[in-house]
Amino acid sequence: MKSRILTLAVLFFAVTVTNIQAQGTSDVTVRANVVTTFTFGEFAGDDGEVNFGDVVPGVTPVLNASDVDASTNVGAGHSLASILLQGPDVEVTISYAPTVTLLNPAASGAVELEYLPSVFGADAVGGARSEIIAGGSQVTITDGDFYLWAGGTLQAEDGGDIPATAAGSYSGEFTITVDID
Repeated sequence: MKSRILTLAVLFFAVTVTNIQAQGTSDVTVRANVVTTFTFGEFAGDDGEVNFGDVVPGVTPVLNASDVDASTNVGAGHSLASILLQGPDVEVTISYAPTVTLLNPAASGAVELEYLPSVFGADAVGGARSEIIAGGSQVTITDGDFYLWAGGTLQAEDGGDIPATAAGSYSGEFTITVDID
């Protein structure tokens, strides 16, 4: 019996010593990534649409995003889409698709028109506008605001003038992407 008590006492002491030796400290790194907030909006009462107005066949309308008054072959009521980017001083990349297919859902044939976007930007409404390249342009936004104007060229899907068989209303979706660098 004495040998059992001695053995238990030795085991208890060994376990107690082991627990004391296992204590230590560890450093933990704490990280956070604070992101900037960005808002997109319209300005000057714009409804966010590129509108060529009523155009006639046999021409290639050009809605000039750099200077709407220099547009050619566009109809009454034409307008640029205008977008206001608001956020802190930051570098962004602005990109969009180089072509957009416009469809006439009421057309009996397979006539499609092609929209070739043209986008210009400036840091003030009355400021000098710079072209934003479709594949992606880096822009530095300062003072919290940056303005975009979208226009472009409307043509037949084969690249020529709008054909006489294209009568009707056409529409399509055009997406501008802004990535904060």
